[in-house]
Amino acid sequence: MNIRLVLRLFVFVLLLGVIGCSSIPFEIPYITSQQTDAEEVYIRPPVTEPKSFVLTHDHEQLVPIDQELVIISAHEDPTGVVSVSFFVDGNLISEDTPRFPQSYFVVEHRWIPHTPQTYAIEIIATSADTKTKFIPLTFDVVADENVVVIVDEELSSSPPATPTATNSDDYIIMCSNNAVLVEDVNIPDGTEIKPNTLFNKTWRVSNNGTCDWQHGYYLDSISEDGFSGERFTFSESVMMNKETDLTISMTTPTQPGTYRSDWQLFTPEGKPFGNVFFVEFVVPDLCQGQTPKIIQFNAEPATIQLGETSTLSWQIEGGTTSIEISPNVQISGNSVVVSPDKTTIYTLMAKNVECTVSAQVTVEVEQVSTSALDSLTNPPTNLRIIGVTKNHFSLAWDDNSDNETAFQLFNAITNAPVLAFSADSTHGQVVNLLCGTAYQWTLFAENNGVLSAASNITPVVKTLPCDN
Repeated sequence: MNIRLVLRLFVFVLLLGVIGCSSIPFEIPYITSQQTDAEEVYIRPPVTEPKSFVLTHDHEQLVPIDQELVIISAHEDPTGVVSVSFFVDGNLISEDTPRFPQSYFVVEHRWIPHTPQTYAIEIIATSADTKTKFIPLTFDVVADENVVVIVDEELSSSPPATPTATNSDDYIIMCSNNAVLVEDVNIPDGTEIKPNTLFNKTWRVSNNGTCDWQHGYYLDSISEDGFSGERFTFSESVMMNKETDLTISMTTPTQPGTYRSDWQLFTPEGKPFGNVFFVEFVVPDLCQGQTPKIIQFNAEPATIQLGETSTLSWQIEGGTTSIEISPNVQISGNSVVVSPDKTTIYTLMAKNVECTVSAQVTVEVEQVSTSALDSLTNPPTNLRIIGVTKNHFSLAWDDNSDNETAFQLFNAITNAPVLAFSADSTHGQVVNLLCGTAYQWTLFAENNGVLSAASNITPVVKTLPCDN
């Protein structure tokens, strides 16, 4: 016979005796809900008023001396139990406090009587509502040196163990989780929200189960279309029969259409429960059919070493009012040279008034050896045009490195190298250019073939007209 079964039988007989003759405020605060393969499970009904129960001991029950006594009490209150104090003969032995106020709180009170005598037990619960008062549980236990603990004979062949009283693990006390929608606080179904717009959605829900929602419960997206927001995690407990507002942040897609995102509550173990809450909205076509289309957005090469460059190029169809590349890329034409110092995801955004489409490309920067790092130079800055004629530009820049072997000038429109300036120089001229032609420049410091990051890019400027 299993020791847990023996203890259950002991408790069952004790409960019958207590119900029949005890003066302790005692009830069985559960109804049998289901029988599992291993345990009988009890589901408690909704809490409506403050109550306290003793689950293990009768008034004037005989107990052994010099052995730990475990008294189990249960307390329920719709506003939440915040503490339970255990007294013996007026002396505080222990105080138990849940992390959050709980509508149902089971406590094990542990104490060892050392002297054969009658002890006065008092258990007092405290409510989160200071106006609510629990009736204290008061009863006596009689410690007697002649009391022995009977062990099941079938267990006599097992190694001896110190007998202990029934503990709260022998009570499989469960509650039911449930949640229902009270109302949509904002964003009613069909609301129009502009593309790529951050918004907050709030549902008012009711905890109509018998479990409190405490730390570890969360609200998460269950949509499978990849459109979702950040998980909502409870920072405060929500008592049974109480309402709370759940707010999540989301960003609308860039493409027009009708979208729906489904959300559900989960227990700390990841089990979903309650209603499915959803937000449904419309992203309007602000471009009225004139949405730009990104045909291609490439990086060549897609993998570089630190100090090398990659060319971003793109092709866009349809009208645009602006084109941007992040992070922090100045663009002109349909390509640009970049030299990131780490692996970087570049985002191309094409806008037509309020309509935006985007694409991404990654430039991977490989690790370089220590010797290669020693050859890296700081990039030049403040590249500027100080003069222009029909066929040449005069440029100036700030030299920020002390180990460059040359400066390499690139045409930022074609991304092609144009010429090299000597090390330590801060001025230079570009000659033999076409008259009346637009040019744009960027500059790199070089150390034995290894380029620095790029300087700033100059504005687009034309050489003087041919007839000047």
